Amino acid sequence: MLFRSSLKYNTYSQKAFFKGPTHIYIKDNVIYCEDGWYNASNKSALFTRHPSVKTQTKCLEADTLKYDRVKKFGICLNNVRITDSINKLILTGNYAEYHEVKDSSYVTGHALMMQINGSDSLFLTGDTIKTFKIENNVNYSQFNTLSKFIKNFEGAKIPQSVKDNAD
Repeated sequence: MLFRSSLKYNTYSQKAFFKGPTHIYIKDNVIYCEDGWYNASNKSALFTRHPSVKTQTKCLEADTLKYDRVKKFGICLNNVRITDSINKLILTGNYAEYHEVKDSSYVTGHALMMQINGSDSLFLTGDTIKTFKIENNVNYSQFNTLSKFIKNFEGAKIPQSVKDNAD
């Protein structure tokens, strides 16, 4: 279901073009943007100007979002923010890939991960940060430069992969 007062649809290419505030409701997902297109034939989309894609547990926001519903794969460009409400994670950076089926994210370009635990928070920075799930555990990997901050503690020598129980 699409809510927009102005919509252009090309019947030959099966592309819908929208400008201005647009809400798209697909199953449990809510998509918002102010410019972009959706290709009904291959279920791909490009959203710009304040786009966001919200699922039941995740929210992807960036300056530009590309999404493929068939592959359940998204690319976020510039001012990226991925929020995971179940695991209380926020990932930010300049480029991200999100794999819905694998429940994994890859963030690079000033990558920052924040995990909120009650009244405390874990901050992890690196050139690249990847989150992925194995059974009920959320795992984080970082590549190259790492800084880790927990309250007034900075980790100097931390293993390249940090594991956290998501129970």
